[in-house]
Amino acid sequence: MKKKQSRLPGKLKNLFLLLALNMVVACCFAQVNITGKVSVTSAGTTNDLTGISVTLKGTKFGTGTDNSGAYKLSATVTPGKYIVVFSGVGYQKEEVPVTISNAGDYTVDAQLTASVSSLDEVVVTGTSAGTTRRQLGSYISSVKADDLTKGATGNVLAALQGKTAGAQIT
Repeated sequence: MKKKQSRLPGKLKNLFLLLALNMVVACCFAQVNITGKVSVTSAGTTNDLTGISVTLKGTKFGTGTDNSGAYKLSATVTPGKYIVVFSGVGYQKEEVPVTISNAGDYTVDAQLTASVSSLDEVVVTGTSAGTTRRQLGSYISSVKADDLTKGATGNVLAALQGKTAGAQIT
């Protein structure tokens, strides 16, 4: 009677090959955590910025700052040189280079510069679907940047109050 051979050694060989391939792929990509703080300095005072977009240029990875101006960006990327882009409405875009050598934690802080002159006008629409100014017809109201800075309140919502007929500013 012939003894039936077990296929266990072949299965172990395939399993080992699969694990080895996973290790090679894992070595090519690094799981990195980029953290930091985004702030702005005006009149000698440094303030943390909320709602600033933080992206890793050339990738799909991004996040935003919290109430204290802090952010945490987790990304799986190959080692190399990257640029962290900080952008927000009313601030000049800042690009900070970072070199990622392996998996780990990196800290990148940014100090943005206010750019009030880049705010040309604010267009408020009552629809959620994308539309053009031409399609809006008589339902459009424009507020020029000069009108917003006349009161110099420092708060965009307060500056919009009373500037647009029929609009409830919240």
